[in-house]
Amino acid sequence: MKVRSAGSADTPRIRELAVRLMDQSLPHWRDPAPLKDKLNEALAAYDGEMPQDHLLLVCEDDKGWIAGFAHAGMDADFFSGEAQAHLYYLVTDPSCEGKGVGRMLMDAVEDFARDKSATGILLYVFSTNERARSVVSAKATPSDLTACGGVLAPWI
Repeated sequence: MKVRSAGSADTPRIRELAVRLMDQSLPHWRDPAPLKDKLNEALAAYDGEMPQDHLLLVCEDDKGWIAGFAHAGMDADFFSGEAQAHLYYLVTDPSCEGKGVGRMLMDAVEDFARDKSATGILLYVFSTNERARSVVSAKATPSDLTACGGVLAPWI
């Protein structure tokens, strides 16, 4: 397996893999419609030029079969203003779970972040995505922030 920058010819396979994002289990209070809209925006952008501060990667086998993809970009830390990378999407084919594809993509995103002088990498993982949470917790340093969200009480 190897990781490389994605090209326009990779977009159909990336779209196939991205279906996993739309099919994931979400917290019961989370409306999936805005998430699907945001993902569709990203997928449409993959047909054109990516911004210079973004990275779209694929991991493929020696026959060119794409086993996963990752999309990251640069942002500023909300509190310090320091440069940080933001991992928007990381998806692997179900047949490749536990085989290092996600790790290879994450390593490449880390290299991208270092090259851009980022102080860290931000990513969001739903509480219902136990597989991703276990991968992230094994790779990342302990989080200094916990995102909390939910439905507002009827009286608000």
